[in-house]
Amino acid sequence: MSSARRDAIDKIKNLKKNSQISEDEQTSLEDEIQKILDSYISKVDLTFATKEKEILEI
Repeated sequence: MSSARRDAIDKIKNLKKNSQISEDEQTSLEDEIQKILDSYISKVDLTFATKEKEILEI
């Protein structure tokens, strides 16, 4: 997941470098990417906890 985040951030930085987006847009997009990543990390953590509980019950 972190590599996907890094790739997305790199693409955004390239857009900013090429003057295709503003600094505000860059910040906004980076924040949005972080929120999406945080959401997926929460889902993975929840799935892990559920599976761990199932395994320990056996």
